[in-house]
Amino acid sequence: MEVGIAFFLLFAILVSFALFRYERPTKPRGKVTGRGGDFQDE
Repeated sequence: MEVGIAFFLLFAILVSFALFRYERPTKPRGKVTGRGGDFQDE
């Protein structure tokens, strides 16, 4: 039972971290990634 709780907590932490990174992205470091942003200069 403790193993299941540990896996659930680990999954919850990973999901919350992924959502936090997606909702608050870091400043771009001179590189455009995804969403077709690199095609805007044409």
